[in-house]
Amino acid sequence: MFAYKNILEKKVQEKKDALEEKDRNLPYASIQPILRMDQKMKLAGNLLNDHIAVTGLFSLLEQSTLENLRFTDFSFSYLSKDKIALSMKGQAHTFESVANQASAFASSTIIGSNFKNGIFSDIALDQNGNITFSFLTSLNPSLISYRNNISSAIRPGDTTSISEKNTSTATGTIRIFPSVNESTGSNPLKK
Repeated sequence: MFAYKNILEKKVQEKKDALEEKDRNLPYASIQPILRMDQKMKLAGNLLNDHIAVTGLFSLLEQSTLENLRFTDFSFSYLSKDKIALSMKGQAHTFESVANQASAFASSTIIGSNFKNGIFSDIALDQNGNITFSFLTSLNPSLISYRNNISSAIRPGDTTSISEKNTSTATGTIRIFPSVNESTGSNPLKK
């Protein structure tokens, strides 16, 4: 048993010596640029994975906000990768409009998969006779993932550039506007 142990130790030492010899003969000058490029690519991948783009959220709000109410305040809190809060305040002409918006959010499969535990609260009448309300929800992180947004913006065979896609998405309205329309001087809720 003692002899077998010595043979194994000798073989292990021979393998270590052979490995050290090969390590000394490696062309490190040619490997260093490859290692630096690998580090840069990993860093770029991490930046891409962690980057957020709220254009998907704005598009979703634009599509799902009813015409007879508006959001007057928007607060987005990125608490962690898995915990993202959206808080909005809004105004409507009737209680029914607020109820209809709550119903629209609840019945939409797109909203349902991206807004979690949405709550309409603080429903009150303001001094101008408008209904005010608050809306609070948790967001699905994939909704604001830059990687997901850019992947869905570019399709095979699409000749539109990325900047054109982002510009067209970002110019939409999400019904966040002041109480008086600057061009007409009228309140859009009083129509």
